[in-house]
Amino acid sequence: VIPFTLIFIIIFSIYLGKKAKERTLSQKGKIGKRQKKESYQTEERESVYYSEIDKFRKKRGITTMCIALGITILLGIVVGYAGIIVGVILFFVGLGHYLSSKNRHK
Repeated sequence: VIPFTLIFIIIFSIYLGKKAKERTLSQKGKIGKRQKKESYQTEERESVYYSEIDKFRKKRGITTMCIALGITILLGIVVGYAGIIVGVILFFVGLGHYLSSKNRHK
């Protein structure tokens, strides 16, 4: 029960941090759109905004994959195969974030 509680706490804290960063990026994007309204066309503003989001998602994917590798090793030692499976699932979630940021808006 304790390992699953720790996993839940770690994943939930990561989730809250991601939401806060996305909220900050969306607010920065809205402010930037208002300030540069005269100098940029709509398509250029959207491409700048989406490129920042893609950079953030790529970084988030790499971070998630690294954390997942650490969790895989730790839980593999403590719990066994069940811990390894949880870590591998988290790794593929991070890989999905990374790949989706590369293929978006092309």
